Amino acid sequence: MDRAPPLPRHADAVQFATVCDLLDALTDRKERRRCHKARTLRQWRERYLSGVREHPPDVAAPVAAPRSRKKKYAPPPPPATPYDPVKQGDVFSIYRLLLPKLDGERRMGVKDSKLATALCHAAGVDPLVHADAKAVVDWRTRGGAHSRRRATEVAEAAGSLVDVARERLFQTRCMFKDGADAEYSLTVGELNRLLDAVAAAGTVAAMGAALRALMTRTSPRTMAWACRAMLKEVPTGMSRDAVLNDWHPHAAKAMLSLSNLRRVLAATADPASRHERATIELGAAARPQKGEPVATAAEALDRVGGGPLVVETKLDGFRIQAHVSSGAVTYFSPAGADDAHAERLRVLDAAVLGSVVGGAATPLVLDGEVVVWNRASSAFDPFGGIIPVAIAAASADTQGGAPLASTAPRARAMLEYDPPAAADLVLVYAPFDVLRVGDDVIADRPLSERHKVLRSVLGLGDDDASPPTTLVSTCIPLGPAGVIHGRVEPLLPGRPFMGGEPQSALGSTAADVEAAFQAGQRRGDEGVMVKSLASPWTPGGKKLWCKVREGTRRGGRGGRRRARPARPHPHHHARLPRTPR
Repeated sequence: MDRAPPLPRHADAVQFATVCDLLDALTDRKERRRCHKARTLRQWRERYLSGVREHPPDVAAPVAAPRSRKKKYAPPPPPATPYDPVKQGDVFSIYRLLLPKLDGERRMGVKDSKLATALCHAAGVDPLVHADAKAVVDWRTRGGAHSRRRATEVAEAAGSLVDVARERLFQTRCMFKDGADAEYSLTVGELNRLLDAVAAAGTVAAMGAALRALMTRTSPRTMAWACRAMLKEVPTGMSRDAVLNDWHPHAAKAMLSLSNLRRVLAATADPASRHERATIELGAAARPQKGEPVATAAEALDRVGGGPLVVETKLDGFRIQAHVSSGAVTYFSPAGADDAHAERLRVLDAAVLGSVVGGAATPLVLDGEVVVWNRASSAFDPFGGIIPVAIAAASADTQGGAPLASTAPRARAMLEYDPPAAADLVLVYAPFDVLRVGDDVIADRPLSERHKVLRSVLGLGDDDASPPTTLVSTCIPLGPAGVIHGRVEPLLPGRPFMGGEPQSALGSTAADVEAAFQAGQRRGDEGVMVKSLASPWTPGGKKLWCKVREGTRRGGRGGRRRARPARPHPHHHARLPRTPR
């Protein structure tokens, strides 16, 4: 890091090679202590981002109060002049390279196989003829080496696309050599613009042209780290929360409620700011609250602390937060904004807006699951059919009587699975919680109160005897064809689900939990969720919620049950039995 040019005054002016120096130091195999990695990151930030984050020259920088032995955060006193991130720089351009999985603005959509082919186009080699190109395309099992001296290193690199490409392509085709002074000519701002061009490329040839321009500005080392950023697999040797908390002690907590890296860095740009309490903001996906997996009903009762509870069916669906505002709905999955699948659910807008009192005149944040209901079999369709059904619902070419063969890619391996007709499918959004109504964040209220608010915003009375005042529990034609229907079906205690038996019930004992679990197993459900009626909704929390699943009872970590064992990878050859002589 000592060879870097003078310190920059803006984040975009930081040399990308210095970022690579940091990543090399963090991923050094000789240094495994987390405290040393944290010190390395802090020293790099203080050196290269000090000119970005420091206060104006005419104002003395605040001095942090001494920390206690309990390591509680003591914020520095506020400066005389407020911090201005516009004048003093935006570090998002750097942290989006350190934490690319949190970057929801640049959607690369690049898989390993596509990037391998594009790199061959950028290097001007034919994957069918050239030995280097063959090694890159077949990076999982072989890499090859140009000399015996490098044979051991390349053998260790086999199985990593970036390492194989660095040995076979970057060493001879990048403009600069590792360690050259010209390696520091590429800035972070220029690199981000080149990566944006790669992300905007629609074809492999266009991507190869963009990568060729990138190779003319990089060395083998910096090109390898740029490729890792494209694949969103940048190892830092530290957890995501540790990297964020190095920037600000409350940045990780802010990430729970905002789920947007740019907004988190902007909100925590001032070292004197505090963000101890996670909140629910409209238009920002909060990390969902999940349940701790347990094996028995008694353990579930112990985790939620006893008392009144609700036992819900663990729907095998797509966890979705629906943010309703100004007559529009925005869908967020647990992946946050960086999830193209959630955008496919916009076809449900008519059903969601029609089920809300006032037609979304009041801002609203709902939490629930998206599932596919088969009216012919009166059962849920497999999980793999949710997005294909949403795509078919938005298409004008969908025919009602024709079987939707691509409904469930995973289910096609099931021997007794028959593709359903499109007219029999209902795309269902099942909200089971409400987090915000207008300007009032109610996530901190008990679950029993939030259930009452959910009934109110969906036009349901105190009981299910009176008809709703909205289109809730009503099938609405979706898309231009109108073949597939949409429906909002709340998951509330005692309320019939899809016209059948309730999928949520109140309880207080382990016997109630076990009875609901066994009933779900007879229906083929994944498991049950057990929630305390006094529990709040905490972003990223697991307190007072737990889930009982069959996979956990078998001693595993749980998860969806496969219809059949997974097929081995084509490159993993099974050993054949020896033929007796």
